[in-house]
Amino acid sequence: SLFNVQELWSNNDFGSSDELSPKGATLVSLLGNVEDQIVLGFNSGILRILDPKSGENESQGAILLEVKLDEPILEVAYGKFVGSNSSLAVLHPKGVHVFSPLQKTNNEETLKLELAYKHSIKNSCYSLTYGPFGGAKQRDYLCVQTLEGAIVVFEQETFGFSRNLSDRFILPTPIIYTQRTDSFIVFSSDFQLNSYKYQSLAIESNSESEGRTSESWRVDLSDEILDIQEIASSVSQQPNTIIALCMKNLFILYDTGIILFTKKLNFNPITLLIYPPPFNMDEEVKKVLQTYVFLLFSLFYN
Repeated sequence: SLFNVQELWSNNDFGSSDELSPKGATLVSLLGNVEDQIVLGFNSGILRILDPKSGENESQGAILLEVKLDEPILEVAYGKFVGSNSSLAVLHPKGVHVFSPLQKTNNEETLKLELAYKHSIKNSCYSLTYGPFGGAKQRDYLCVQTLEGAIVVFEQETFGFSRNLSDRFILPTPIIYTQRTDSFIVFSSDFQLNSYKYQSLAIESNSESEGRTSESWRVDLSDEILDIQEIASSVSQQPNTIIALCMKNLFILYDTGIILFTKKLNFNPITLLIYPPPFNMDEEVKKVLQTYVFLLFSLFYN
């Protein structure tokens, strides 16, 4: 065969009622080392942190933490949400909770969570994104998107602002924050990819007007988007790359709105994973690897 897949780690120790949320998984580094731990959030409200590299059975790893929260978990994120300290944000249907992970004194490889702060949101939540909005130094802020397509921004413990972007956002869609341009990139219900400056949204939210928010750029994709991600440029002052996966097409564009590449897909995609090759890899090898990765993607979802 062309590809040989070797399973390095797995964990099937889930209850029959455990259903992983679509965005309920992320990688973190909680033990002060370079190894990544896996955070899983379930619709039942269970939050589980796994360490694939520890435990008696290395193929299953160790469960560092398992807690039952009061509400279903929609999404988890890891960033500098408590001052400049790394912490865990958990999105629930009616708000977001931020926890500080602490190591238990009796076992440095076992964790506990301490609630740092929480925010309640009147409307039902859908997704979140985060970053150093507005040029914040050594700290991250949270942006929650509601089911009505509005955004609510929290500057750590403080409420920032809320904003209905326009009447073109009648349903929630994928949204990301790009630090280079200090902008939110979000898909609208009329199949447009839009970029909004954070400062413009903050200023307009304080005004009396509830008119349409002006975007810095807009691109017509004419396709329903499934996922959107960003690849940071390794060269300073160069635009970052935005990858937009749609139902029938794959779009690659700069964070300035310039389309670089489009690819019509002859299969039904589900999700998108960005995994850049090592920086020290030969450029020709990178091209070959990227070709085979795309072929593998096609084989799995054709």
